[in-house]
Amino acid sequence: YARDMEARHEQAGQSSVASGPAKKASFEELATLYTATLEAGYDGRDPLEAQTLRTYRSYIAWHAQPQFAPYGDCRAITAGDMEELRETLTKKVVGGEKLSPRTIREVLRLSKAVLAFGVKHGYLEAVPGALVTLPPTRREKAANKAKKDEGVFTPAQVEALLQAADSLAADKNRQIARTWQLYRPLAYFLVWTGARISEARGFPR
Repeated sequence: YARDMEARHEQAGQSSVASGPAKKASFEELATLYTATLEAGYDGRDPLEAQTLRTYRSYIAWHAQPQFAPYGDCRAITAGDMEELRETLTKKVVGGEKLSPRTIREVLRLSKAVLAFGVKHGYLEAVPGALVTLPPTRREKAANKAKKDEGVFTPAQVEALLQAADSLAADKNRQIARTWQLYRPLAYFLVWTGARISEARGFPR
């Protein structure tokens, strides 16, 4: 089907990549051509595994194509449409749950890949919405939060921390004093060496 579609476009006398994007195809038609190349393998790459290909096709069919269905010509797709797709995906609910950031990223990535395929084969001049950002994954969110929480202590804050450790190690409450007599050396070690807590834990007691 994909090869027949490509042949029909060529036989219609529409231009090649070199002469500009005069070919006409819908997003669905481009997606069919694109996934067919993944199935066959291209640019020296191995054919995509069947399960992965099914996942790609389902993502495109269920989440991307409905957004672009009104356009019979992919050249009508704008950056605003890509941004709208991202917003639609972030609000979409499937099986009672919102789509995961990973799924949203994959749908957006595949949508851009389909349009990039269109650019390469003369259906588009450029990928609309190429700069549309992808939502962060849970891992990226956690990493960003950890980075924000790290911060850098001022000399005054470091001094206050060490004084607090000294005070707690000499506390009248025996349990508190015993606990901080163990933690106090760790506080000094971290300050004077600049080691991470994970590195400090690796040292023998």
